[in-house]
Parts: sequence; structure tokens; C-alpha cells
Amino acid sequence: MISKFWRRSASGLVVGLVLATGGPAIAHPNIMMQCRVLFNFKGDLINGIGEAWTFDQTFSDELMKDFDADHDGKLSDAESRRMGAQVMTNLGASRYFTYISVDGQDIGKPKASGFRAAVQNGIVSIAFAVPLPQPIDPRQHKLTVEIKDQEFFVYALFATPSPVLIKGAGGTEDGCTPKVYDDKAGAYWGGAIIPQAATLVCK
Repeated sequence: MISKFWRRSASGLVVGLVLATGGPAIAHPNIMMQCRVLFNFKGDLINGIGEAWTFDQTFSDELMKDFDADHDGKLSDAESRRMGAQVMTNLGASRYFTYISVDGQDIGKPKASGFRAAVQNGIVSIAFAVPLPQPIDPRQHKLTVEIKDQEFFVYALFATPSPVLIKGAGGTEDGCTPKVYDDKAGAYWGGAIIPQAATLVCK
């Protein structure tokens, strides 16, 4: 059942378009989501990333249909846990759509924990944590986070306002400033889709 969530091809949602330049076909994603990233400081070092995703209405409806067992329009703790157990297992096979790099080097498939889900006005949001293998000093190294599905069934954009958050005195005391930019070097889907990247600029 869960595999259908991220790979569902409802009629009319996926449409191929051949570029006049001879480039690859572009498909409309099945799922749209707006994301926020949190850089978690412990002392002067970043030891983890937090992510929050807010889904579109159509996919939110599908999630509620599958996990709102009592049909009350809410997600109880038990329903949230059940969603997390299935959704995160499936996402794990796709790196949780999360690409973290240090000085331009991908740190590899992340681990995720602490899943939470909530619904507001029918729109579902999920959140989870991604601990870093080793703490990073953002004054010495560039840490970047991208959220993307390279198969383009899911399209992620950073939410506005406040797409990037900082937790911990180490980030604020050092004057770290969030930055979101288009990562042209990380383009995918034949170079047609340019993902957004989140980072911190610290003094």
C-alpha cells in the first residue's frame, strides 16, 4: 500500500512534454510539498538537521484516507505512529529525499528519527530529524541541505517565509544567516530541474 503513496500516477497528473531544444521530456510531479529545514546547534557545532514537509491538498487527502482510522479529520498519536512506520520505511529507500553535503561532498544516505505528523485545515505536515554522522563547524565548512526526488514524482520547494531555521545559541551568537539558493550544479531530470539548497553563512 505505502509504495503507492510516492509512485501513484493518477490520470492527468503525469504529462510528458518534449522540449523544442531536443531535451528530455518533463513530467508534472504527482506530489508537491513545501519544506523547511532546521540547523540544530550543540555548542558551536551543528549536530543535526530537522525537516518539516507540508503536502498539497490532494496528497493530504490520500494520507488522511489511509491513516485517519476514526475519520475525525485529525491524527491521533497512534495514527501518527502508524503513518510514520510506513511512510519512513518507504522514504528510507529514497534517502528521505535528503541530500546533505559538506564542502560539496555528499555525506551519503542519511538516517532519520523522531517522526511526527499533524493536520491543519485538511493539510498534512510531517517532521523528522536527521542526525549528522559528525558535528560540523559552519564557520569552517559549508554544510548544505537539498530535498529532492530525482525521479520527479515529488517536487519540493522551500516554504516562505522562514524556509531555514536555527536552533541553539551557537548559531545566533556567531551571527549565522540562513541562505537558500538555486543549486545549478545539482540539476536533475536531465538537467531540467534545478533544486534549491539551504545553508548557513556564519561569521
